[in-house]
Amino acid sequence: MTSLITHKSVLLKETVDFLNVTPGGIFADATLGGGGHTKEILRRGGRVIGIDRDPQALEMARKEIGDNKNFRGTLGNFNQIDRVAKEYNEPEFNGVIFDLGLSSFQLLGTGRGFSFKKDERLDMRASPTISQTARDVINNFTREEIYEIFTKFGEERLSSRLADLIKARRSISPIDTTRDLYEIIRFVAGSEINAQKVAQRVFQALRIFVNDEVRNLKEALPAALEIMRVRGRLVVISYHSLEDRIVKEFFRRCEKEGKVKILTKHPIVPAREEVYENTSSRSGKLRAVEKIYD
Repeated sequence: MTSLITHKSVLLKETVDFLNVTPGGIFADATLGGGGHTKEILRRGGRVIGIDRDPQALEMARKEIGDNKNFRGTLGNFNQIDRVAKEYNEPEFNGVIFDLGLSSFQLLGTGRGFSFKKDERLDMRASPTISQTARDVINNFTREEIYEIFTKFGEERLSSRLADLIKARRSISPIDTTRDLYEIIRFVAGSEINAQKVAQRVFQALRIFVNDEVRNLKEALPAALEIMRVRGRLVVISYHSLEDRIVKEFFRRCEKEGKVKILTKHPIVPAREEVYENTSSRSGKLRAVEKIYD
């Protein structure tokens, strides 16, 4: 498998700086994606176990990283990080990364309809083991359920009108592709500029729902903290206000319980130069903590 898509990791330097990488330290890149963060950790002398639930993305990352004795990649969901630690006999990690976005390859190179910019089947599954696709949701869920998904996970103000038109359109013929869905969005949004903004939120909402990303995150955060050694660092990059709120509240709760020290009083966001070079980074927010209990 080959791809001409170049992935740029968001907040690369900031992320790895917060991890405080020391030569020989062991780190978990729990959302391996394009492998950019892992490559920088390896360059600084760390060892990495990379986890990704997408077998295509894992294969691409392995090719990108190449043959490196300090890297091991494994297939799995990031909420299974404690199981992965046991399998690799690594009971205590120096640091863990969660980058909750998709890599450029996953957005544009899988053919699974993650992006409205290509006409592909409405799939959006990050793993082939997930039984329900975005097409299933759009064509089979009730109007009220679709409205709730767009509102809860996309915070989309046009959710009601979109749900109405989706219900009407699918009664004529199935909504099979990203183009089918985008045409509905464009009709409701009223202009191409507005349509692209709405589509970004709608596609994100579907992806989050199909892949159960909110539940996975809530399970993964405490699991990551448990496998880290004292003074280990946990770094999370989120791209959606709901995910960021989950991370922020978890960190604050753990700080009150004396489990962590928050290293980011306010979330770190990409500099103007990074956003200019990589527009997909613009919504990224980084939060980090240091574990202080045994």
